[in-house]
Amino acid sequence: MWKYILFDLDGTITNSGEGIMNCIRYALEQMGREIPAEQTLRKFVGPPLVVGFREYTDLTEEEAKTATAKYRERYQSEGLFEAYVYEGFEAVLKYLKKTQVKIAVATSKPEEYTERILEHFHLKEYFDVIAGDTLKGDRGSKQAVVEEALRRLNVTEQDKGTVLMVGDRKYDVIGAKSCGIRSLGVYYGYAETGELEEAGADYVVRTTADMLEWFEQQIPETPCQAMSDVDNTQQPASSQISSYNRKIGKKWTAIAGGMLILGIALGVGGTLLVQKQPWSKITQENTGADYDANKCVRLGDYKGIKVSLAVTDDDVQQEIDGLIQDNVTYEQKKGTVQEDDKIYAKFNGYIDGKKVDDTCGEEVIELGSDQFVKGFESAFVGAKTGKQITFKINIPKGTYGDDTIDGKEVTFKATVKYICGDEIVPTWNDKFVQSISDFKTAKEYEADIRTELAKENENNKQDFAWTEVLENAKVKKYPEELLEDAKQEVLQGYYDMADMYGMSHDEIFQSWGSENEEDFVKNELDEQAKQAVKEKLVVEAIAKAEGINYSDKEYKDLVAEEYQYNTEKYDSEAEYEKKNRESLKDNALSSAVQKWIAKHATFSK
Repeated sequence: MWKYILFDLDGTITNSGEGIMNCIRYALEQMGREIPAEQTLRKFVGPPLVVGFREYTDLTEEEAKTATAKYRERYQSEGLFEAYVYEGFEAVLKYLKKTQVKIAVATSKPEEYTERILEHFHLKEYFDVIAGDTLKGDRGSKQAVVEEALRRLNVTEQDKGTVLMVGDRKYDVIGAKSCGIRSLGVYYGYAETGELEEAGADYVVRTTADMLEWFEQQIPETPCQAMSDVDNTQQPASSQISSYNRKIGKKWTAIAGGMLILGIALGVGGTLLVQKQPWSKITQENTGADYDANKCVRLGDYKGIKVSLAVTDDDVQQEIDGLIQDNVTYEQKKGTVQEDDKIYAKFNGYIDGKKVDDTCGEEVIELGSDQFVKGFESAFVGAKTGKQITFKINIPKGTYGDDTIDGKEVTFKATVKYICGDEIVPTWNDKFVQSISDFKTAKEYEADIRTELAKENENNKQDFAWTEVLENAKVKKYPEELLEDAKQEVLQGYYDMADMYGMSHDEIFQSWGSENEEDFVKNELDEQAKQAVKEKLVVEAIAKAEGINYSDKEYKDLVAEEYQYNTEKYDSEAEYEKKNRESLKDNALSSAVQKWIAKHATFSK
């Protein structure tokens, strides 16, 4: 499981090509040198400047250092902000902040510039560590800045298997390998075709949307955090649309409800919008269940179904409502904190006198909500606004998944900045839009929302079609053995998630809306198991009716893809395939059926 994610800056977080190339031109002009073609100038985005000047011009080492100084003359005054954040990237950061991973920047750009850029684009708050070169060039290689990031994150040799470097150039991949960590290459930046694979990237994605989906498959969102993330009501909303629009999310909830957690816990590949595979361990071969899918399920319309991808006014309004809710603030009251108050506080935690970043925060805290570790919220009762208080909390084992914190006594120093009064809900108008985005008018933003939702609907049309097929089908009979095995797999999925986060079984079920495990078994288990079995029956029935199967290549590709999510459990891809052959076959068949459904469907906009 990933615990640390390192991001390159130029070409990964920001498209800074214009500013960099303008400054390269300036530096070479100042030195009276020939300006390379734009295709060559693009190659300067990514590597350390001295490396770029040496590799892509005829400058000597000393001349490259002089050119770097000239470059910075223009860069710090003009080039710094000749850039923009890649569309969809902030959605990636928002998702990762909901998980337990640490996020860092590892860039060859000087830290001083990097911090200014991240502050300018309102991204600095997302990162736990910002590591870059010095203005003197003391960390002149990608390896050096990655090593610095690892040092500040306190990554041990044993932890390196949980670290991922994300970047758009071969230098990011090579730097990661030099430090003994894996890399994710992104092709929306400045890499040439094949560059990342040739450098040895462990994984590759094409777009920020692909990257978000990859992370959602790899890193489950924390269901219940001891210390919750910074409250969105106090932070500026993103100017981007979330990758998964609410329309699809609602359809998925209606079809599969709590099954989402199980796809994560069992390491199932494919998108998390709709579980693309049938229940991974429930097969006729390994359960001994005797059933005929065609006799158990009545298929509705599935071949040539008509699926609407239209973006409605309600879809747009839901996004607008979400942006408004993300920017709700509160009337700020002074006084003494009472039980059940909602407060905005800043707090720092210390162990043996040393500040521990993971126990620090500044956010809205609703007393009595039990969102935080036991005793934390009640410690604020009686505190006066603006006055620092000190209290101690024993952190239960498994809370953070970090032995340096779990089981230790943490001394908190906290200040209540204000007591939250009535909510202040912003009005959707031009002024509000300008405060949260680069758009000038509300109409412009609404048009952008509609465009982004349309793109998402198009990208997820196979999921829409499959959802329609599942809705149209009716189960006539649930094979008893199949259903019982499904119940066990559902429960095991939650147990796995509990183990992952160091939570008790009751706690994991509470975090997903049940009172405890007994309540879940009584009220939810049967329905979730039936949903899993239904999908398996529908896949098998359609495959038999239409003669659908998968090719050897499709099977091998699927094995390779799903093995990526299970490398810590198996020594080789061959071992993984051998021990999971039946479930992999099920997955391959499900994927083939869903592709067939989409191929024969009619989509309208």
